[in-house]
Amino acid sequence: MKYIITESKLDEIIDDYITMQFSGLKLVNEGKHRAVWIGPDRKPVIIIISDDKSFEAYILEDVYRAVVNIFSIKEFKEIQKHLIKWFNKHMGIEVEEVMSFDNEGHDYAY
Repeated sequence: MKYIITESKLDEIIDDYITMQFSGLKLVNEGKHRAVWIGPDRKPVIIIISDDKSFEAYILEDVYRAVVNIFSIKEFKEIQKHLIKWFNKHMGIEVEEVMSFDNEGHDYAY
């Protein structure tokens, strides 16, 4: 059996997958210019740093790699397109690039 997936359907599937990766997170506000969303293990998953005009977005390296690997995304521009679109659509922020980080050794109490 052969399946054909349109580009818009693939975009929707990737968006749904990213949303699933970020479900169940808890916001830990760290002041006026920094917000952190943590997972059940109390480790950061999303970090947003902002000033009055711009936002920087960081996501957990494991999530970044999962999106790349599951959808066989080979180009940096392609993964960035999906992540930037996700942050704009779901968080209402515009970022130029989404960076990744490793959260080893940093727990949040809640």
